[in-house]
Amino acid sequence: MASGKQDLRQRPRAAVERLILARDWEGLLLRAGELHGHYCPFLALGVRAGGEALLELGLDSDGMEDLVAVVETNGCFSDGIQCATGCTFGNNALVFKDVGKTAVTVVRRGGRGLRLRLRDVENFVAEHSPEAAELFEKVVVRREGSDEDREALKKAWTEISFKVVNLPAETLFEAERDVGVALPEYAPIYESRTCARCGERVMAPRTVAGPQGDLCLTCAGAPYFQLDGKGMTCVASR
Repeated sequence: MASGKQDLRQRPRAAVERLILARDWEGLLLRAGELHGHYCPFLALGVRAGGEALLELGLDSDGMEDLVAVVETNGCFSDGIQCATGCTFGNNALVFKDVGKTAVTVVRRGGRGLRLRLRDVENFVAEHSPEAAELFEKVVVRREGSDEDREALKKAWTEISFKVVNLPAETLFEAERDVGVALPEYAPIYESRTCARCGERVMAPRTVAGPQGDLCLTCAGAPYFQLDGKGMTCVASR
């Protein structure tokens, strides 16, 4: 087996760690683009914040919940954080604090954290590219842009992203060190049950007792929580 593949088997994040150690922020942004699907300034900010946090706290991030990132937005910034830190929703090391701020706190369990937040700028994108801000308003906010406008936005976003990711960290973020963080316990392992109506397997805490047995929330017509572009919302089952 090639040494590169063997290295990745032993340390899946070896390539990401090398990029961070080398402060190759453009290379790290390229990796984040694979996840996010396009480049945008807030993805770049997430990449840089996550990379800076790991340089300060130590690179080791194996997705076993010992390193935790608490993000305060569910926007593009969070994808940059996930790529750089390896803390994701899937490995339970990413906590979503739904307060709508471009900020993250990275912490090792048993220690205190580093919080990085975007410096106070009225309109960060317009500050760096008025053209991108205008196109964003037209294409994304008003959903009125043509295909040409959409492509122009992607081009402008890409240019500003690779500019922003290389700016000095102190010009991008306010840093708070030695921050106390109330973290949830390690993710519990729940037993699975079978819904008496649809027959699908479901985590026990997401069931409702019915006369014929346990029902999943959908079959029970019970509300559930959903994370979408609006943040965390309670949704009524259809």
